[in-house]
This record gives sequence, structure tokens and C-alpha cells, in this order.
Amino acid sequence: MENQSVKELIEDYLTHHHKSVIDGRTNALDLKIFIKETKDLMSEIEKDIEEIVQEEAQKWHKQSYSGYDIEYSEGRRILEYKHIPEWQEAKQKLLEVEDKCKAALESGKRNLMAVNEDGLVIEAAKEKFSKPIVKMKKTKGVDD
Repeated sequence: MENQSVKELIEDYLTHHHKSVIDGRTNALDLKIFIKETKDLMSEIEKDIEEIVQEEAQKWHKQSYSGYDIEYSEGRRILEYKHIPEWQEAKQKLLEVEDKCKAALESGKRNLMAVNEDGLVIEAAKEKFSKPIVKMKKTKGVDD
């Protein structure tokens, strides 16, 4: 065990506790909390070293490092339109259409038909759902 890398220790820990949850010996929330806290810490560290990583990636661009092919590219180009009056008008029109179609969907759920001012049926928006979310926030006043 003393020759294991930190990565291997973490993998072994997670694999062991994953199996324990699947086997019903450990509450899944305990593992979820550990994973969340570990991810949060890793994200903070990752954000803190981002500039240094970019510098190193530039040095190793199109080379292999520790079994990974490294590539560096500048950030993507982003165009902004919000300052253009024509875009603002079109966006407002889109929001109005979305609101009508959403209302048509809700009307359809009550077996009512939505029509516009000309008497034409308004096509309802299609409804789909994302996966369920479990939110976890540290309880105030509770220490480890």
C-alpha cells in the first residue's frame, strides 16, 4: 500500500465505497457528500492553477506529457449582439412567440385550444424534462 500513488488511493477508496453503496452497506448520501466536497476542493485548486496550466500547455503543445497528448489553443471567439437595436427587437419578438407557445401548451393540458387574434391555432411548445437534481448544501453550524 505504501507504493500506491495518491491517484490510486483515491480510486481504491471510491471503488470500495461505490461497491459498499451498491451492496447496501453504506448510505449513498455519504458517498455523494464525499464526492461533492472533493469535487468542490478540486475545482477550487483547478481554478487557482489555471494560468500556470495554460503556460505549461503552451510549452507542451502538440507533445505528449505523462501519457496525455497536450494541445493548447486560444479561447473561442464570442460575438455579442445585445447592443444592436435590430437584434433586441428580434429577441423580443422571439420571447413573445415563446410565451404564446408556452401558453398554448398550458391550455392544451386543460383541454383548451389556444388561438391567435386571427382565430388560427397556436402551436404548443414541446415539453421535455431534464434529469432530477439532488442539491446538497453544508448545514450551517455543523462542523466535520
